Amino acid sequence: MRLFLIARHWQITTMQLIPIACIFWVGKFLSPVQVSFMWLLLVSVSVIWIYSIGAAANLALEPALQRNVMKFRIATCASLFILVMVLPIMYRLSQTDSAPQGWLVLLLFAGMASFYYMLWYAASQFVAAEKKAEASYSEFALPMLGFWFSIVGVWFLQPRVNRVLGS
Repeated sequence: MRLFLIARHWQITTMQLIPIACIFWVGKFLSPVQVSFMWLLLVSVSVIWIYSIGAAANLALEPALQRNVMKFRIATCASLFILVMVLPIMYRLSQTDSAPQGWLVLLLFAGMASFYYMLWYAASQFVAAEKKAEASYSEFALPMLGFWFSIVGVWFLQPRVNRVLGS
């Protein structure tokens, strides 16, 4: 995980763009399972980047400012697990005329909630580590958006991550 703390923004962007390039340039020659795997690879790089920053920022804080990291780990694992479960199901549903079932919609909402918690935790802890004090929502809203749109956000956040957590 330390790799994501010392890497430069262009290196992380390259890790994110390789699956996208495979999907769009050679995707028509890939099976649906391989395309799903490429999307999973893209999201995994982004989620691991966010997790690395959140966990390292939490450790860099004074004990009084640290938060429970177990909820963050559970949210990260739940986000990836739900993504792995939902991608094949959504592909199968797109091939038929059937509507999504209720449990699938609930699973998607649970995945979004866990992903939002992961973004909130990483952004708040990162800004708190940067300031060495508790951060308000208005202070970590932009980093949270940067994590959410990580392909663009990495260009703005990673230099700050290198400065604060990369040493």
